[in-house]
Amino acid sequence: MFERFGRWALRHARPLFIAAGCLTAASIATLPSIRVDTSRTNLVSPHNPWQAAYQRYLDEFGAPPPLVVFLEGANVDALRAVARELDDTLLRVPNVQRVFSRLDLLSLGLVAFSQSDEATRTRVVSDLRRAKPLIEAIAKGGGLVGLFNVVADEAERHGRRKRGDGPQMAGAGGVDGGVATEARHPEEVREGLDALASIFRVLSELVRMGDDGSRAARMRSPELKGLDELGYVTGRDGKSLVITVEPTSHNDSAEYLSPFVRGVRDNVRAAVRRAEAAHGTSIRAGVTGIPATVIDELDAIASDTFVTTFLSFVFVAILIFAGCRSVRTTALALSPLVIGIAWSVGYVMVTVGHFNLITSTFMSTALGLGIDYAIHMYMNFVDEARVGREGAIEKAVGRVGPGILTTALATIASFLCLLMVELRAFQDLGVIAAVGMVLIVVATLFLFPKMLTFATISKAESVAPRWTAWLERLLTRHPKSVVLAAIAITLALLPGAFGLRFDYNLAELLPRKAESIETQARLSRLTDFSGEYLVATADSIKEARRIEADFRALPSVGRVESIAPVISKALLEPGPSGGSVTRDDLVVRVARAVDALGPALRTLAEVAAPFAGMMALLPPLNRDALDKSLGRLGRVLTVARFVLVGPALVGVRAAEGGLREFRAALDSVAADEGTRRLRLVEAHGWSLARTLVDRWRELTVRGDDGLGMRVAMGQSLQTVIGRFVGRSGKFAVYAYPKESIWEREPLERYIAETRRVSPNVTGFPATFFEISRGIQRSILIAGGVSFAIVILLVWLDFRRIRDVFLALFPIAMGALWMLGLMKIANMSFNLANLVGVPLVTGMAVESGIYIIHRRRQLETFSLQEIFSGTGRGVIYSAITTIAAFGALALAQHRGIASMGFLLLTGISACLVTSLVVMPALLRWMEGRE
Repeated sequence: MFERFGRWALRHARPLFIAAGCLTAASIATLPSIRVDTSRTNLVSPHNPWQAAYQRYLDEFGAPPPLVVFLEGANVDALRAVARELDDTLLRVPNVQRVFSRLDLLSLGLVAFSQSDEATRTRVVSDLRRAKPLIEAIAKGGGLVGLFNVVADEAERHGRRKRGDGPQMAGAGGVDGGVATEARHPEEVREGLDALASIFRVLSELVRMGDDGSRAARMRSPELKGLDELGYVTGRDGKSLVITVEPTSHNDSAEYLSPFVRGVRDNVRAAVRRAEAAHGTSIRAGVTGIPATVIDELDAIASDTFVTTFLSFVFVAILIFAGCRSVRTTALALSPLVIGIAWSVGYVMVTVGHFNLITSTFMSTALGLGIDYAIHMYMNFVDEARVGREGAIEKAVGRVGPGILTTALATIASFLCLLMVELRAFQDLGVIAAVGMVLIVVATLFLFPKMLTFATISKAESVAPRWTAWLERLLTRHPKSVVLAAIAITLALLPGAFGLRFDYNLAELLPRKAESIETQARLSRLTDFSGEYLVATADSIKEARRIEADFRALPSVGRVESIAPVISKALLEPGPSGGSVTRDDLVVRVARAVDALGPALRTLAEVAAPFAGMMALLPPLNRDALDKSLGRLGRVLTVARFVLVGPALVGVRAAEGGLREFRAALDSVAADEGTRRLRLVEAHGWSLARTLVDRWRELTVRGDDGLGMRVAMGQSLQTVIGRFVGRSGKFAVYAYPKESIWEREPLERYIAETRRVSPNVTGFPATFFEISRGIQRSILIAGGVSFAIVILLVWLDFRRIRDVFLALFPIAMGALWMLGLMKIANMSFNLANLVGVPLVTGMAVESGIYIIHRRRQLETFSLQEIFSGTGRGVIYSAITTIAAFGALALAQHRGIASMGFLLLTGISACLVTSLVVMPALLRWMEGRE
């Protein structure tokens, strides 16, 4: 039948070529409109429930995955200078929506103060007025010695004033956090003394730590975990800062993200250079997060797609030329492939309209697979032409046609099995590759026969190659030994074949030196912050507080962020028109609440102004003066123990305990070392006070009427509230993982625990977990279905159990070899190379099919006859496929490279089993018969 088809194709060559030329011209006309859809979101179906849930969160909060700027350096002031500059400059970068370098603790504190009742605000104002002289005294005294002396002086002064009042002393005077007060309630006196005790405990801990005050963050409340005293997001060692930069949209295409990521990176480098010059220090900066990872991946894929396609074409052309030794014949053999690929591109542009990150690998795949059909037809033509060129083309088509049909159907079926994979990108690849294979086969069967009339057969090709005679002697004399050796190799590789693991780490798929990957590794190692997180949404502030508390109790959660602690119920009361409070409503209400502070704001300004002017110089800490001030304070507390009663007496005992602990901590280290550590603590505290006053000046720069505060706080709160409050008034609670989400077990624990708290948690980790699990499951099913279809096609072709077994034998043994070699090479399955499993099934079976077809065409068994035409076709088609996929193995993108390695290993193993092991088995079985 196929021989008659070959004669028909030769007789009707002219109309066939005219039709093919028109179709090719139309396809080429679409080339200028070729584009690659670089969106990773579009790789997933919008109907996927996990993707849909994540999309709803993005629509509500407008908070797409941020860029994460990670700064490392020994000089914290230099890091903060970079952060302050980036707060301003990054807002001018294209597509930047928000920059979050710190939680404005002063602004949030004022917000909390604005929500207190009138009596509390009145009492605070009164206390501040009375405290002003004392704060001035502390500022003049300077340092820890001045603080303790002021406390002792004020306590003694008020003690002398009230001495003789007897029991009335309970609550009449005392120390309130270092502030001596007029007559106070005993509970308030106790609170002040407890605060003094806390100061002693913190100082004791810092002395034992032997570090500066930045490590005090370890001793603060869970709400402030991961923040330094100024609200900056910091690492565990206090020598790194984290800044997040949100884009204006969750569009993740290269056209949108590229100016965003590159603009941020350029501004970070410029700010770091200026800070290094100003502070004389070194700063290490990097940018990571999903947007940066996307751009780094796209850059790698764009480069790899061009390079691997070019190398694949060059390798294939060189190998064909090495076989035929003719430029004309090489061009003729490549022509059906090029025409079929052109038709495929035209089909894609007419139907889909674009390629994506996965389907862009189609070119290399088509080059590796599509050339096989022309090679087999040409090699069989050469074999027939040795007898005579008359009728050689028709006979070659008749010999190779059944094999082309069966192998093409097997390959197409394998690609179509990708429709079962739960990722739209792989489904698109399956359809495009299947259609491409159909078009290449059509071009080969209808056009290549006529092209063969122009082929020149070199002298070397006119005789049987020497390697066939050598291989024939080996397999004829020692078929049993070859088969047993192959079985031994299979048994040796078998344990590794079942020991492969699945690697979920997407970071392992990108180039190793990508900035986003290196920065992410340091970020995970040094901080509790991550660019990937889960988020739960709540309809009420009460629910948000419950979720926040439950998240903090989870072992798998390292950090929790929520606005719930600073928002009162009064701010969320429905307005006159009813309905929930939106994000914009909340910002307006907070601003109005701050406006209502009135006298309190002016009093704060009056207290802060003289304090700022007195902090310019810090006197050096003197250990003798410190010991003397501590002795005085201890004596004052001893006296207070005999004067105060009730709750105030409990506070005195707590303060005395804290003082004893502090002295013990100082005694536990050498005197010089203790003094050095306290100087660091003192300098850090002084810097903190100065920075807070500077921040206060920023807030009140336009006067004491609150206008400047409203402007500055409005910007700060808009950033904070915009992240935590949705457009419709929902609240977001963010849970950051304690361990790497790229390891399977920590990721499963993290998702399972957070879902027990809130079943609606979403975010990249959850979406990635569910989609990757679905991909793994569906690809394995697709591989099984692909193998079943191949078995069915082979059975329909041969209709004999023995021939079906022999045809499938190479793929079964070759697959085991492939898995074992992957284990030896320390390779694992991942989301990129797993798609190669069903493809190897379709591609590797063709060698066995061609050889069995040739055996059935011969009247008597002859390895020389099998190898002379079909064997050469098998080896040349295999090595061209190996070369094409070998080019993929050279890619920078480790995911593409791993897929190339898997296909390279699988096709190579199947080539050996097809060309050596199966003929030996066939010879052994023929000999026994």
